[in-house]
Amino acid sequence: MSEESKKRDVAMSVEPSLNLRVANANTWGRKAIAAFLPHVPLPSSAMRVITLVHIAIAIGFWMMIPESTFPGPVSIVDAIGKLWTENALGRELIVSLTLNFQMILILIPIGILTVIARSLSVTKGIVTVFGNFRFLSTAGITLILTYYTSGAHSLKLSILVVFVGAFCIAGWARMVDAVPQAERDYMRTMGMSEWQAMYETDLRGRASEMLEILRQNQAMGWMMLTAVEGIARSEGGVGTLLLNSQRTWNLDEVYAIQILLWIVGLLIDFGFVKARKIFPWAGLREGGKK
Repeated sequence: MSEESKKRDVAMSVEPSLNLRVANANTWGRKAIAAFLPHVPLPSSAMRVITLVHIAIAIGFWMMIPESTFPGPVSIVDAIGKLWTENALGRELIVSLTLNFQMILILIPIGILTVIARSLSVTKGIVTVFGNFRFLSTAGITLILTYYTSGAHSLKLSILVVFVGAFCIAGWARMVDAVPQAERDYMRTMGMSEWQAMYETDLRGRASEMLEILRQNQAMGWMMLTAVEGIARSEGGVGTLLLNSQRTWNLDEVYAIQILLWIVGLLIDFGFVKARKIFPWAGLREGGKK
């Protein structure tokens, strides 16, 4: 075995998903060409370099944009400092994060109930109806929720749970419908009851997929936060602060809050990705992906 073949085998053992074309590349030029080929995975070190290049290009474009159109990095940092000291940005952020996390905690048991209800013929149609609520407008539903809730916090929370929950329910229903019948039959051959088979295939077996659906849709709830907090402003929140800055046409503060919301949203999403480690068996169905 040649030395080059040994290096290739070592590279493949460290990163099994590494493409043979990349593993065989012996020059930086050939490796760079692989970055422009479709569906060719690159080493993690190469991906870090590409990411840094993208960030540098984005910052360069940002600094070239006129301040009258989009505030520069220095203006954004100054605006965040001003908001933090003069407008209690930290407190407003805690209010918004609390609302978002409460929505997530409420949606988790709703997801479990959705999976159970979807597996029963008597309640299968009800799940479809709730999932179709995602086509409703917020205007009429908000009036109903205002009547049945007490206080700004409960109103905002109910709006988020209803509309984000509708999209989650639709996703969880499709997940249950996509479970192969062969998996359920296999559980039955092992002597399990219908309820045990449902638990192993639909609930325990799809827990990571349920989390992924919640992850995708809670991001939409984080995006809706500004509009929801604008409906009931008495409790405050980052959305209220953003709308107030927008009303006074303070672009520095508007974009500073937007960037802060974006960064916090990415951190929440990263937390969901790491939470998949709670289900170590999830990667078995996905070819060993973590």
